[in-house]
Amino acid sequence: MKKLLYAAGGLLVLALALQVRQVYAEKGLENPLYRVEKRDGLFEYRSYEGYLVAEVTIQGSRDQAANKGFTILANYIFGGNQSRQDPERSEKLAMTAPVTQLPTGQDEWRIRFMMPTKYTLESLPVAKDDRIRFFRAEPARFLALSFSGAWAEHELVVHKERLLTYARDRSLKVEGEPFYAFYNSPFVAPQLRRNEVLIKLAPSI
Repeated sequence: MKKLLYAAGGLLVLALALQVRQVYAEKGLENPLYRVEKRDGLFEYRSYEGYLVAEVTIQGSRDQAANKGFTILANYIFGGNQSRQDPERSEKLAMTAPVTQLPTGQDEWRIRFMMPTKYTLESLPVAKDDRIRFFRAEPARFLALSFSGAWAEHELVVHKERLLTYARDRSLKVEGEPFYAFYNSPFVAPQLRRNEVLIKLAPSI
């Protein structure tokens, strides 16, 4: 019995170590650059620099759109493209974070990857899938709420409503709808994940 307990304990420690290793590895991914203007508990006022984006619009529920959109964009960065320098070959781009999910209407979502900063619009490989659009996200200010946990729809809605309530209670002028940003892979335990919901702040007059 003791041997079984020791074995189970060893497996638990190993699993935890692998989780921590995965989290630290994903923390090393390139992220959009921003400056925190102000913190209020878990809420942050952020000023983002511009960055290159690959985006695809998908019809369906958030879950369906997220899975399909991620697959399309992941295929692009893992080689589903044509090099600008040598059209006979493809390029593998580094993974970045977060994966962003923006609602654009009823049952329609835009799924985005940030493109590595070593590229420009002119040097990015050409996508073989014409559903992918590339553009530069302009500098902007956002209100962000960070949270951990699973990606269940009801959990995400709770945090979205918290963000909207915070903005409304402080009479903040916002633009558009809240959107989600996810920094970790599904292999990371929910309690160790970094998730965010953000909304764009209107420019100050």
